Amino acid sequence: MEEIVSINQLLDEKYAKAFKSDNTELKLSVFKALATLDAPADEEQKLKIMVHIGIAQVEDFVEPKPELELLIDEAHKGSEAAVYPRIQSYIESHPDAVNTRFPNFLVTPLHAAACSGLKQTTQLLLAKGADRTAKNSCDETASLRCRGMGFSEIADMIDAFVQ
Repeated sequence: MEEIVSINQLLDEKYAKAFKSDNTELKLSVFKALATLDAPADEEQKLKIMVHIGIAQVEDFVEPKPELELLIDEAHKGSEAAVYPRIQSYIESHPDAVNTRFPNFLVTPLHAAACSGLKQTTQLLLAKGADRTAKNSCDETASLRCRGMGFSEIADMIDAFVQ
């Protein structure tokens, strides 16, 4: 049985059944065909197909989280007081980090800290120049987003902050 799959078929939602076999030659031919797709809009589809047919893993395409995002996550999951000195040290040695964008919804460290309920970290970010007007991919400022999540006290603090 000959297995031929066109790029158009691959981009169709129904292509999944075509790759139930372990045919390495087929996978390589699909990979070569995928390499010919160069429109930026095709990149996400290309990656999904590569993962689906088993020639790549999802982890191959996930950028590692920035250090500050990891620290904020750690503070959120554990104790802000325990992680705060490391956050403070990181910001002191990387002052531009306060206005970076994290890949997930293009949030800033201020969004991440405020929406995690990290009051002390939020104050530090503001004091170090975090942009209160920066918006995430949903067009929300950190204040608007954290207020919607029930952190009104932190939202008020952000709104009232004057540098």
